Amino acid sequence: MKPRDGCDPSLQKLAVSLRNEHEKSPTELSFKILLSPQSAFAFRFHILTLRTVAQKRFPS
Repeated sequence: MKPRDGCDPSLQKLAVSLRNEHEKSPTELSFKILLSPQSAFAFRFHILTLRTVAQKRFPS
């Protein structure tokens, strides 16, 4: 995952570790973090996760 312009590298690192953890064992807590409505960051992260899962299940 490449860092985006204007994105805090520590947040980027957190996103990567959260996503890895979530892929290993999706838990209710990780879904709550991913779906947290007050966090645009979490929402973006959730979309990334969905896209990753979709690419694994339905390779084009």
